[in-house]
Amino acid sequence: MSQVHVCLLSGQLLPNLIPILMERPRPLRVYLVTTEEMAQEARHKRMQRLLRREGIEVCIRPGAPSTGFTGIRGFAGKLADQLRAAEPGRTIVLNATGGTKLLSMGFVEVFRERLEGYPLRVIYTDTGHQVIETLVPRGQEATPMLGVLRADSYLAAQGMTLASSESDREAWRSAARARRSLTEHLAENTERLVDFFSVVNGLVHGGPERPGALSPGGPKAQRFPSQPRGHWKDALTRIADAGLVGWQGAETIHFESVEAARYLSGGWLEEYAWLTACAADLQDVRCSVTGRWEQQSGPTAPINELDLLVVHDNRLLIVECKTGRQATSEQAVATRLESLGRNAGGLFGSSLLLSARELSSTMQSRCRNLGIRVLAQRAIADLADHLGRWRDTGTLPSS
Repeated sequence: MSQVHVCLLSGQLLPNLIPILMERPRPLRVYLVTTEEMAQEARHKRMQRLLRREGIEVCIRPGAPSTGFTGIRGFAGKLADQLRAAEPGRTIVLNATGGTKLLSMGFVEVFRERLEGYPLRVIYTDTGHQVIETLVPRGQEATPMLGVLRADSYLAAQGMTLASSESDREAWRSAARARRSLTEHLAENTERLVDFFSVVNGLVHGGPERPGALSPGGPKAQRFPSQPRGHWKDALTRIADAGLVGWQGAETIHFESVEAARYLSGGWLEEYAWLTACAADLQDVRCSVTGRWEQQSGPTAPINELDLLVVHDNRLLIVECKTGRQATSEQAVATRLESLGRNAGGLFGSSLLLSARELSSTMQSRCRNLGIRVLAQRAIADLADHLGRWRDTGTLPSS
C-alpha cells in the first residue's frame, strides 16, 4: 500500500529523513509541517531538496503554532482533514520526533482522533538507541535503523554541499594502495620520524629564506641540513624506492612531482587513515574532501577541507590529520575541528584528531573538553581498533 509521511520539522533533519529513506517503496509524498520560527531558518527548503533528489514529492504546510495547545490542535485537525480528502486509501505515517513537545503531543492526539479507522502509523525516531519506534498501532517491535545515508546526503542534511573528494578518483586510490607498505611504515615509526616529518614539511613548503618544492617557482631539488642517517636514511630509502624522490644518499633530494611533495608533507597520514578506514568494513569512506555551506555560494565562497570523512549506519566521523608543527595555533586546530564536528556532524557526528607530534597538555585538555578524541604519535597505530569500536558502538574510546 502506498504511503505519505507527515514530518514535524525541527533543528535536526536526520530523525525525519532516515525513516523516509528506509521505506520500500518510497513514500509518494511528504508533508513538511513548519512553525514560523523554523520557516525563517529555511530548513524546510533543505529538506525539500533532499527529498526531491530522491524522487519524492514535497508539500509544505507552514505556520504551525509552536505554543498554545488549542491552536496546535486546530492546525493538526485541518491537516488531518486535508489528508483524508487528498490521500484516500493511503497509509498516513506521522513522524512525531520533531517540533516542540507540545506540537508533537497535539499532532499525535488529533491524528488518532480524526484518522480513526484510517490506515495510520505514528512513529518516533529513537536516536539514542538507533531504532524507529511505532507508537500507533500499538504492540509493534522497534525497527532498527538501516544505514541509508552516504557522505553527500549526510552533509546535505547538515547544510553542506560535498564538492569533491580525492578518493573518488581511481588514479588517487591506485596510488594510495600501491604505496601502502611505505605509508604503514611511516605511521608505525612516527615517534622515531617526528623530526624528519618537520624537516620534510619545511623542504616542501619553504620559508622566508628559501622557497620550498611547492612554492611558486621553487626548486624541486632541496637539501637536508645534514646527511640523513639511521631511521631517516631508512625512511628516505623506502621513499626513493617508491619513486617519490630522487636520492643518492647525500643531503640533496629531488621531489619527483607535486603529488610526491604533498604526500611527504602530510598526505601520507591522510592516506593511512583512508586505507585503515577502508579495511574496517565501513560503508562510505572519503579522503581529502572539500565542501561549501549552503548559505555561502559563488566562486569566491570559502571552501571547507576535511582530511577524512566516514559515514556508517547514519553516523558521521570527521578525522583531522596533522604531521609537522602547525602554521596555526593548537587552539585554532581544536576550534576548527570542534566547529566542523558540531555543524557538519550534527546529531550523529564524532571527531578524531590524528597527530604525528605529541600534543601539549593544554591541547589534550582542550580536545577532551570539546569532545574530540586524539591519537598522537605511537597511538596512531590504534586507529584500526578505534574505527572498529566506532563502527560497532557508535562511539570512540575515551581519552
